[in-house]
Amino acid sequence: MFSSTSSIIVFALGLATSASAGLTLSLSGADAVHDVSTFAVDATLTNTGPDALKLLRDPHTLLSAFPGSAKKFHVRNSEGQSPEFNGAFVKYSSEVAKSRHSAVKVLQPGESITVTHNLGRSYNFTSTGESEYDVHPKTSFSVVDSDGQVKTVNATVVNTDAKLQTRIVGGRLVLPRDYNGMRRRAGYNECSSDEKDLIDAGIKAAQKYAQNASIYLNKTTKATPRFETWFGKYSTAHHKNVTTHFNNMLKHPYKSYTYDCTPCEDDLADAFAYVYPDEISTIHLCGSFWTANATGTDSRGGTLVHESSHFTLIAGTDDHAYGHELAKELALNNTAFAIMNADSHEYFAENDPALK
Repeated sequence: MFSSTSSIIVFALGLATSASAGLTLSLSGADAVHDVSTFAVDATLTNTGPDALKLLRDPHTLLSAFPGSAKKFHVRNSEGQSPEFNGAFVKYSSEVAKSRHSAVKVLQPGESITVTHNLGRSYNFTSTGESEYDVHPKTSFSVVDSDGQVKTVNATVVNTDAKLQTRIVGGRLVLPRDYNGMRRRAGYNECSSDEKDLIDAGIKAAQKYAQNASIYLNKTTKATPRFETWFGKYSTAHHKNVTTHFNNMLKHPYKSYTYDCTPCEDDLADAFAYVYPDEISTIHLCGSFWTANATGTDSRGGTLVHESSHFTLIAGTDDHAYGHELAKELALNNTAFAIMNADSHEYFAENDPALK
């Protein structure tokens, strides 16, 4: 709905440099738009090195246009305020995706690729209003090296002095979400009988995971290898927070959700699932969910625990670190983030390999 009064918002795009490994990044956009639906930023990646780069289409990087991470851009207005992130939280595993042809974009020497990001899909500018915004891009990308290992490459931003000013005149400050015609009902949405069977096994596993984790935490009120591996140094306060998260999961049984099987956007073909944290009714399922085991590391049951932890009414977790190793590092280095990390909750619940 358009505002009845004319408003002007000025966006300024300031770019920061970072170390590179044969990869450059440049951003561009329109001088003026009349609605946040057309507030687009083009991110162009160029391979300036002598060798081809195998880039993962990670939904948390600028190689994906899907609004699946608040960390793709750092957005602040002239008063230092950031608009509310309005996108989704996506479960993605680079270790799972790296062996899939569809998950990789090979960028040959001298080749470029441009990805258009609609910031109107990612942010709600209502609270920050009329202002000039500085938007800094995330410059890290996931690359599969010659040994099949996933590495992080930081791109160099080439237009470091560029400043894009975009005026939004009399338009919307927030967009309604696109549900691709999804019908809202409990149970399944556009799921085949085989998909329903896979979901049901995942629901059973997730419910057992959440229940066992809740029982463990309510009975075990001291430091243990299991707790400290995933959530860091034990404290009463942190233990209470995590216990509350799993208790909240039990208040919202996994059979009560709607499981959306409509095809995910191309950028999410190799993701597991995603949710919008303020909409506790629906879990959207993507390609890697269907090939995962019902239980074990990065399982269907674990995925449902991961995604449900994102819901504001349950835990409101973020995606600070992905995968076993990074989640363990997070527990060692930042316990406050670990107790609010979705994968940490999933791996604690899956408990694979088992810890006491």
